[in-house]
Amino acid sequence: MTPIYAETAESDDQGQEELKQPALVSEAQMYVGMPQKLEVKDYEGEVNWISDNTDVAMVDTDGTVRPLKSGSTDIKAVISPELTLICHVSVRDVSITLSSTDLGSVYTGDTRRLKGSVEPEISIQWSFQ
Repeated sequence: MTPIYAETAESDDQGQEELKQPALVSEAQMYVGMPQKLEVKDYEGEVNWISDNTDVAMVDTDGTVRPLKSGSTDIKAVISPELTLICHVSVRDVSITLSSTDLGSVYTGDTRRLKGSVEPEISIQWSFQ
């Protein structure tokens, strides 16, 4: 699981180092059943994670978002009473599309070719029974 985090600027126009502020990616696309971890960039302290819509996605204490169903929610990283960072998460269903759903009769020795696509792009392991 690759963490999702925002990049922060390290220097201004004159090359002067700026004070880094904690940052969280503002938007993320996720898929049902595929957890992803959000991380606050440039912050090492304790973060309290909150999901505004736990029917769509829950968030663990370490920032791992667990998408449950299609929809959207805001995931909040509460750093202090004065500072809350928000990531808007859109959750989509995993989509599998086949080139055909009607293979007709298949007998011993016959072959049929199917092409499948999955969103998001992940490897497909085919099996039959």
